[in-house]
Amino acid sequence: MVLESFSEFMKKAPKFRFFLMGFIYLSIAMLLAMTKFRSSIGMVMLFLTVLAAAPFFYTTIRHEEEEDVKERYESTILASHIQVLEYFMMFFFGVTLAAALWFVILPSSFTFMGGTFETVEIFKPQLDAIQAINPELAGNATSISTSFLDILSHNLEILVLCILFSFIYGLGAIFIITWNATVLGVAIGSFIKAELATLASVTTTQYSGIVAMSILRFAIHGIPEILAFFTAGLAGGIISVAVIRHHLFSKKANMIIADSSLLIIISLVLLVFAALLEVFATPLFF
Repeated sequence: MVLESFSEFMKKAPKFRFFLMGFIYLSIAMLLAMTKFRSSIGMVMLFLTVLAAAPFFYTTIRHEEEEDVKERYESTILASHIQVLEYFMMFFFGVTLAAALWFVILPSSFTFMGGTFETVEIFKPQLDAIQAINPELAGNATSISTSFLDILSHNLEILVLCILFSFIYGLGAIFIITWNATVLGVAIGSFIKAELATLASVTTTQYSGIVAMSILRFAIHGIPEILAFFTAGLAGGIISVAVIRHHLFSKKANMIIADSSLLIIISLVLLVFAALLEVFATPLFF
């Protein structure tokens, strides 16, 4: 498979190549989805992206489970996990950029391979998800407290799904995380388009400022939030591989359970930190 071979090449390349992998996978998936799956382009695009990335993620998670079995010191294992999480984050950013870029540069209506498409039609699932989220925070202490709990509970649901999907399906968390990447990309693209619509003409400096502001708007709390999801997904994936390879019922089980538990605790701390940033830090800038 061409894309599987491409992912093998990426594993030997510098970290920024994983960013390119995410960008290319989503872009190809979008074009393929537009050719035959017009009624559900957004979801088919997501599925094809995950399908292309699956070999890389499975091999990586399996390697991490092997490190758990071999290593005796948690500090060494965590060092290996940090590198893997960096790769995952670069892939996530690549998918996010692809979704944002295509949402911004595609015209409202265009023709492709004999068919007429609308941008909102391509990204309808992502736009529906964004519409269901209320980003506005009230200005009193009670509302802020309520918003914090709402945000934290919503993110905890995603975190639990990442763990469960990874444990049950092995690569299930990748679907959820890639979905969030496309939603974030469309949210950034929508913000850029909305800001550009308010200007009669746009200079290069203004455009760069709008792009930077849109990224910063979501990056302040988004980076620790997504990192928490990846960390939780990695924990679930390690346990899943351990069960498949019967390591979870051997003498090596203690190290695997201890490592996965620590990863889950780290993800919970990151999630609380992200919710605090979203409620108290992001509104200070926007």
